[in-house]
Amino acid sequence: MAVGPSGSSTVMLIIRTDASTQIGIGHFMRCFALAQAWKDRGGQVLFITSCKIDSLLEKLKTEGFFLYQLDLPYPDKKDLDSTLQLLNSTGRDSWLVLDGYHFDSFYQRTVKEKGHHLLAIDDTAHLPMYWADLILSQNLGFEEIVYHRQPYSKLLLGSRYILMRREFTSWKNRERTISTTACKILITLGGGDTGNLSSKVMQVLQGADIPEMECQVLVGPANTHISSLKEIAKDSIFPVQLLINPSNVPEIMCWADLAIAAAGSVCWELAYLGVPGILLAPTPYHWQFITQLQQNNLFLGCKIDDLLGQVTRISRQREGREKLSRNCLSLFDGKGGIRICEMLSDERHD
Repeated sequence: MAVGPSGSSTVMLIIRTDASTQIGIGHFMRCFALAQAWKDRGGQVLFITSCKIDSLLEKLKTEGFFLYQLDLPYPDKKDLDSTLQLLNSTGRDSWLVLDGYHFDSFYQRTVKEKGHHLLAIDDTAHLPMYWADLILSQNLGFEEIVYHRQPYSKLLLGSRYILMRREFTSWKNRERTISTTACKILITLGGGDTGNLSSKVMQVLQGADIPEMECQVLVGPANTHISSLKEIAKDSIFPVQLLINPSNVPEIMCWADLAIAAAGSVCWELAYLGVPGILLAPTPYHWQFITQLQQNNLFLGCKIDDLLGQVTRISRQREGREKLSRNCLSLFDGKGGIRICEMLSDERHD
């Protein structure tokens, strides 16, 4: 199904990304932040996606973005064919943004050989060759990573380019108070949380000796474990509130004294608001990401087996949480989307 321009020569940002129960919503949401920044500059945005999550598709509609829905993602042949067709229909000045591990070197090369502008958002430098004009990695420490890329490819690396949605940037200057004891605990373990880490964390916390502890759990739109979460919350020895796909995420994060989060895009949101946190790794790959954040004294990393002791210790260490919060607040200014959009405009006119 397609909703959007036909035969238009309007300069447009075309975003090809996906979200699902299996892959989560992180790629989709950071692209949404970039789309907002492009729109704020007066540009138009078209999302090409195989996402079937109604609440995410509704966000696109509310923001006024165009939408083209794919039945199946790449490597299904119709994915690349449809993307190229839409690129051709929107004019040679338009940009394609790719965000997802399944977009391989062949996909990038084909787009470039057809003469289109390409931005690749990347987390791992895993491809044997990158063909994009611009390669964006928000991760810390990637300045030392070698990208195998074309001579024309430019790198946008580090925290200057972290993408932050408009709903967060409006909270930037809010004053944060660090409590003596962290008794308000936020659990936020991804839009899909395929391994149901949220349930495991809630069960671990039943053994925590923290006075007046209460817990809020952010449940993403792709989470399929809501029934088990409700059961654990009902039987909890401390108050637990499940917040299913809420609209006021920054406000909820600011409520927390301490967050327990999955390594991923949510870390940048917590950092932007200065919320001290403990990070868990949904997959072995995420430990590299956590290690970089720990080395920069931004978050604490932890395995689920050590979580109870870590939470108990840091909840009583006001100075430690205050240092984490201060470091996070000074990490980046939330203008990454603006910088990237400026690069897209400059590159188009080179």
